[in-house]
Amino acid sequence: MTKIRDVIADYLWFARNIIATPRAHVPSRSNNTRATIVMLPGILEDGSYFQSTFEPLEKSGYDVVQPDLGRMLAPVPELARLVIADVAKRFGEDPDLPIILLAHSKGSLVGRAALAALPEGVHGLIAIAAPWNGSSMSNLFPWVKALASMAPKGPALAQPWGAVREHHLRSRIYSLSPTWDLHIPEGSQLEGATNIPLKVSGHFRGIGAPHTLNVVVSCIEELIDLGPIRTS
Repeated sequence: MTKIRDVIADYLWFARNIIATPRAHVPSRSNNTRATIVMLPGILEDGSYFQSTFEPLEKSGYDVVQPDLGRMLAPVPELARLVIADVAKRFGEDPDLPIILLAHSKGSLVGRAALAALPEGVHGLIAIAAPWNGSSMSNLFPWVKALASMAPKGPALAQPWGAVREHHLRSRIYSLSPTWDLHIPEGSQLEGATNIPLKVSGHFRGIGAPHTLNVVVSCIEELIDLGPIRTS
């Protein structure tokens, strides 16, 4: 019964945010901006979906931005190339401003693929409810290519950059895991990454929980201190 209530609460949170009227996002970048946070949503999510995260992060001194990735239905490599181009442009505009990727669900796979290119100025990736090991739930939707690709051992999980590069990437990945996630029965633990358990269940609602935002800010601070993942 508890899990049923959790699922209902999770989808209600998703529904409220997906149909919410997007606020006009005014870039918060200033001379005091500490880092640029590039947000990578999951499938069917858009800018308004992360609305609840904008203001808290901006008040902490970060510029929160989103590349145009559509509805995240394209293959992971294609989306990663868009992210790489976006962060390259931002690095060119201000090479001294740290860039950190903040992702949810499929966005985490896209973020890892982008990170594998070791883009200049990018310090790392914070991933919420990431399907690192795929999701067996994806097998229920074989006709939806974007979902089917995230099945265990599916193409969305491919790591063509090799084991050595992957080991390096994981030292810069912070994986935030809900207590229970219907969408990812396999969980969001990633060996070699910094794995952090959240205090809430559900695939969606943990994004806007106050505790999650506190954890995200702490992860951002740690990544800033670590420096860019590309050192030469």
